[in-house]
Amino acid sequence: MTHMASGWIQDDDLPTWAHTALLMIVVSPFALLLIWPGSRAVATGVLLPMMGPEFGQWMFGHQELRGHHAVLAGWVLISLGVTFFALGASFSRWAQERLLMRTLPWVLLIFDLVFYSYVLQVVKP
Repeated sequence: MTHMASGWIQDDDLPTWAHTALLMIVVSPFALLLIWPGSRAVATGVLLPMMGPEFGQWMFGHQELRGHHAVLAGWVLISLGVTFFALGASFSRWAQERLLMRTLPWVLLIFDLVFYSYVLQVVKP
């Protein structure tokens, strides 16, 4: 380890598996905060207004969604969570050599925005 002057391990000194694991740990809170309520909505057909700084209310309003609307909204949340994981993976060393892995999060984000727009039209009265 040649970069130990600061006392911290540098990015280049980490093994590839550790670098990738740290990337996934960094994006996990953001991704899981979307995937968890989304998967519950798909499984149960109910999406309660999400807690927090009115994030869920901003996305789908403050009413509870049920049935088909909840499932659609749940899939939007799951897709956004997967996009966060793809974004983290796109910064991995493995993705540096693969154009698909570097562009995938942006393609998913465009898909998410289109899908979200569709779901908003269906869900909002």
